[in-house]
Amino acid sequence: MPAHRDSFQLGRRAEDLFAAAARSRGWTVTPAPKEADIHEHWDFEIRKDGYARKVEVKAMKRESRSDERLNPEWVWIEFRNVRGEAGWLFGKANWIAFETADSFLVIDRHDLYQFVRRAVDRAARVESAREAKYKTYTRKGRPDQIAQIRLEDLRKIKKEEWTK
Repeated sequence: MPAHRDSFQLGRRAEDLFAAAARSRGWTVTPAPKEADIHEHWDFEIRKDGYARKVEVKAMKRESRSDERLNPEWVWIEFRNVRGEAGWLFGKANWIAFETADSFLVIDRHDLYQFVRRAVDRAARVESAREAKYKTYTRKGRPDQIAQIRLEDLRKIKKEEWTK
């Protein structure tokens, strides 16, 4: 199966698992309209007790597209997307929900931005996905800008952790 198709399916599965986890905690879950998902970078609006949050769900990913296995120790951060536009780190989501092996780390997007601003060397450009630890990687022939950070670092700034 092509990597992009597999990535799409992994993302959809993570979104379904997150929606179920939110509902089990008493949240009403509304999927984002397609345009908001694409351009505003949020997957769901969740509501509970008069409180609403827009959430972007990030599935576990591979370190490199050629890898067979998902890498649960590292997550990708998107500064610029494949269209060259502002990535999901700068979207309209209030929360980013990162999938782990058995849970979702729910993180305030502003807190994540502040952490990434300090931790990632945006000026350091690397040539391969494997070198993208806290450095900026752009895939060949694409305008995207992404970096990897350790999942354990996200645990330090999480708002909540929801088991699947």
